[in-house]
Amino acid sequence: MRPIHPCVTLMLLGLLLIPLSPARSAGTWFEMDTGSIHDLLAVWGTSDDDLFAAGEEGTLLHYNGTYWLDIDTGVFSDLNSLWGIPLEVVVACGEEGSMFLYNGYQWLKLTPTIKNINAVWGASSSDIHAVGSYGLFLHYDGLQWRVLNPGPTGLNLYSLWGSGQNDVYAGGELGTILHYDGDVWSIPDDAGIPTSQTIRALWGASSTEIFAAGTNGDIFRYDGSTWSLVANTGFELYTLWGSGTDNVFAAGEGGKVYHYDGNSGNIWEEITGFTGQGVEDIHASWGSTSGRVYFTGSGGRIFLYSGEDHIPPQIIAVELSKNNEGRAYVPTEVVFHFSEGMDPASITGSTVTFMQGSDVVGGTVNLSDSNTSVTLTGRLQYDTVYKAVVRGG
Repeated sequence: MRPIHPCVTLMLLGLLLIPLSPARSAGTWFEMDTGSIHDLLAVWGTSDDDLFAAGEEGTLLHYNGTYWLDIDTGVFSDLNSLWGIPLEVVVACGEEGSMFLYNGYQWLKLTPTIKNINAVWGASSSDIHAVGSYGLFLHYDGLQWRVLNPGPTGLNLYSLWGSGQNDVYAGGELGTILHYDGDVWSIPDDAGIPTSQTIRALWGASSTEIFAAGTNGDIFRYDGSTWSLVANTGFELYTLWGSGTDNVFAAGEGGKVYHYDGNSGNIWEEITGFTGQGVEDIHASWGSTSGRVYFTGSGGRIFLYSGEDHIPPQIIAVELSKNNEGRAYVPTEVVFHFSEGMDPASITGSTVTFMQGSDVVGGTVNLSDSNTSVTLTGRLQYDTVYKAVVRGG
């Protein structure tokens, strides 16, 4: 007779476990050795062990978790922007139409235009936008790049960000803000940014929470209906990045870096203790799910900032195994894999457990040596529904 296996339902409840970050004490800086002397104008990555940086004279670098390696592009045009989707595509673009597309196997050199390309962003590997000088608009459909001509403006465009394929924004000269609705680029009907400065950076948490930064040091915020001035730093700003509306960074001229925590009105505080004094400018920024933020600057310098971790850990994989061996109770294991190391004190029998209905069944909890996975083991009855639960701890 074939034994009846227990039915185990996995349910994740409010995963807010405290991350383990002994090397990421609040407000620490570390300068990475890139081996480059060229200004780095762009940075993007998939993780702390897989980063790309690009910049002057065709510089393109890749970080493998140990070293920054130089990728020979064969061009001397500046590369201004990077964007990608993990395991699918990476795009680097820049002056005189220089563009390199990594398809997962090799870097392909493309020249979709002779104009400067200043920013790139995509909703998917088959829906990528790029903007540049003299109102340049490009779109990639997964097969080829197409130039939108004429575009809605002839002004130089420098920044791109979108919340999805039908909601993309571009910023540029004279406070220009343009919107793409999935069909066409246009000047939004609602009020534009109240400035004539160049919008060099855009970043948003959603379609109703967007930040813009300009060359006068102003920072603007869009609430879904209007743009408003929320801060002035007094220094030109070239980059914005955030993990949410409670954790946004702005940086630029003179190596100045500012942070907004969402809990202090519209106050953007300068981050002190910066080890990169002497860097002329910060040109680009990108952050990982570990809470680390990377800033690229002049002279080939990259600075890693490890501040307070605002990004909650996530469960990235779950394994279920059971072995009945003819027993009345089935030894069952559920393994949860996390996006970052966890605080061992937060992994207990009360935060990771089996439940039957509203009753706690319990089990044995073991955290891996790397603190990135936890195994929950229990002896469960046949023909019974259980929940494997992870709670905030």
